[in-house]
Amino acid sequence: MIEAMTTPTRTARRPGWVAVFLAAVLAVATGLLGAGPASAATTPAAQNAVGASNSAAAVVVGPDAGITAGQRVENDPARARIVVATGVAANTASLEARVAEVHGVLDPIAQTSRTTAALGTREGTTVIGGGVRDLSPAQRALIGDGEMMAGGPGHAEVTTVLGARGAGLTPQEIVTSWDICPACQTFLRNEGATLTGPRSARW
Repeated sequence: MIEAMTTPTRTARRPGWVAVFLAAVLAVATGLLGAGPASAATTPAAQNAVGASNSAAAVVVGPDAGITAGQRVENDPARARIVVATGVAANTASLEARVAEVHGVLDPIAQTSRTTAALGTREGTTVIGGGVRDLSPAQRALIGDGEMMAGGPGHAEVTTVLGARGAGLTPQEIVTSWDICPACQTFLRNEGATLTGPRSARW
């Protein structure tokens, strides 16, 4: 009698290392997905291609500090800008101080009867002169670097302007210790100057 042969049933089993590998991959994927939004949420400012921060900060761009980084110059709001006047004011103050210093070494009587003028030139040299009489020895002793003395029989305004032109210099501004007389006002206008005060004129 032939007996029926039976084949034992085997249960397929996956190796243990496969389960471990799949668990590790799942863990890494989960970590990457969670890190993306967190990183984006904590970024303090947008960055460009090289990683430089592009945060808006007020910096000096061209002529005005009111233009922020990344803003075009034509977007700068229109406003009055004083450039030349600032330089003129500073130069006038300097000439006034120089006139007061040079005129101040005269004796009290001479200070009330004589005029001292200081003429600034485009070349940077300051021309200093006196009216009718030339500068006194004490005044001459104050002439320093970048200055020259002008002499002549005319008023201080005429003396300094003609002295500057004779030295090849270009008058730019003049300041005097006393009010400019009508005759000297006419002379200065004829020389191309504009009166800016009772004791000053500018080219």
